[in-house]
Amino acid sequence: QDTWYAGGGEALGNSAADVGSFYLGFGILKSTDNGLSWTRLTLAVTNTDGTPLTTGTLETFDNVFDIVHKVIVSPINVDVYIAGHRRLVKSSDGGSSFRVVFGSATPATTDQGQMDIISNSSGKLYLAVNGGNPDLNLRGIWASSSGDFNTWTRIAGGKTLGVDSIAGWRANSYDTAGPKRILLALAPS
Repeated sequence: QDTWYAGGGEALGNSAADVGSFYLGFGILKSTDNGLSWTRLTLAVTNTDGTPLTTGTLETFDNVFDIVHKVIVSPINVDVYIAGHRRLVKSSDGGSSFRVVFGSATPATTDQGQMDIISNSSGKLYLAVNGGNPDLNLRGIWASSSGDFNTWTRIAGGKTLGVDSIAGWRANSYDTAGPKRILLALAPS
């Protein structure tokens, strides 16, 4: 309980004058002493094909950790999941290394690349991908029991009712563009 993780960056709501005026984070921070001191973790991320993503440059929008939407830690195995811009990354070693477990290289604006991630008490993960994401195959709500690459199943937001979507789903629009942010929460039961 003494270990904390933090990420930064803000794509929306930080300028009254300019929609494109956003703040970039620059990595993930970790504290092992209840927030008294912090260490910046590696910017290196391995892509799904095993190649490295760019480690980025300060003040340049070029790294998955430049805008971090959510950080969670699995209640089962303490794996760290970071919903960053256009990609979900996972660390199984406390942040010494990260690998992409869900996402796309399709370019997206800061407001279209949003994701949210939650975990239930048994470790099952739920991932929300912005309904305006330019990669139509990623939009919606996904679930995974392991959180690994190629283990995600879409449960809402697809095009087939009863298969990968639900009646009345309105968070995606396959005929219009624009951001459609999706947030997740689990009700205690």
